[in-house]
Amino acid sequence: MCCRRATTAAALAILLIALLLPGCQTDHTTPSASPGPSIATAQPTPIAASTDPLDAWLDTEFPAADGFDFPFADRSATDIRAVAHGRVASADGDAVTIDHVFYENHERRQIRSVYEPLAAIDVRAGDILERGHRIGTRARVPTDVRLELSDKARTEPASFIRSHRRLAVPQDEPALLLVSSRERKLRLRLDGRHAGDFEVGFGQVEGRKQQQNDLRTPLGMYFVVAKSRGPFAGPYGGFYGGHWIKINYPNAYDAAWARQQGVLTKDVAGNIAAEWWKRRPTLESTPLGGGIGFHGWADDWDLDGPRRLSWGCVVMRNADIERVFDRIPTGAMVVIF
Repeated sequence: MCCRRATTAAALAILLIALLLPGCQTDHTTPSASPGPSIATAQPTPIAASTDPLDAWLDTEFPAADGFDFPFADRSATDIRAVAHGRVASADGDAVTIDHVFYENHERRQIRSVYEPLAAIDVRAGDILERGHRIGTRARVPTDVRLELSDKARTEPASFIRSHRRLAVPQDEPALLLVSSRERKLRLRLDGRHAGDFEVGFGQVEGRKQQQNDLRTPLGMYFVVAKSRGPFAGPYGGFYGGHWIKINYPNAYDAAWARQQGVLTKDVAGNIAAEWWKRRPTLESTPLGGGIGFHGWADDWDLDGPRRLSWGCVVMRNADIERVFDRIPTGAMVVIF
């Protein structure tokens, strides 16, 4: 889709080309985008080329964006500034192009911003910039403002920036649990260092969790909100293997999708988003369900099997979850992709 508007001499041209990278919008409350699969689009300069899917999801050649800002303070400003952390791909003539990487729920995405025309350029190709870094000064010539998702698909850039003002950066987390549903592996990172890989199992039904009792494991970014050791009461207590690490499913993206489907009201979705950003428990009484986390199992399980064991949780081997239980703090980020 395309949105073109006539602008005044104070306007700035921004070209953004977004791509969902292999392996895998948010404002301060509820993200504007559905957490469903993104459409693959034209690819800017490749960012990382690791053959390990967990490394490929996490490794970047420059800092990931922690949010996007408008490139000028106001319409009277002459300085043009980078919309987010990134690396200058080109700085030629009267144009600057910057590549950015950002994380949107469980998706790692790449985006490109282009600024033209500029009266003066203050950066060079290869420069690594922080959000708000001055890249040059605006020209007097009026230009278009556009955002392109592909060579043919465009949308209005202000909406993208407004819905991406705040983003999480997994690389900055002191404790990160990265779970690959394809590799069936959990990678624990503590203080930015690799702290172990562990085999895991998932819900009894394949696919992404969308509602209560669908026996699927969610995909997304969550935070640890509770931990407890057994023994656990109830008919299913014996299946927990003596340890329970709870995450705050549903998150803001799950809630945004449910609102688009007419399942949640705006107020309920907003409440879920607000509590999720604060790394607190979110509502579990909605049709999305809840009660998701990591636990052990009643006995050891076969690594060669389908590993479809739980009612939606991530299952660890009992010896492994016992080994890492005390090392995972409340508030740790969990990403299941």
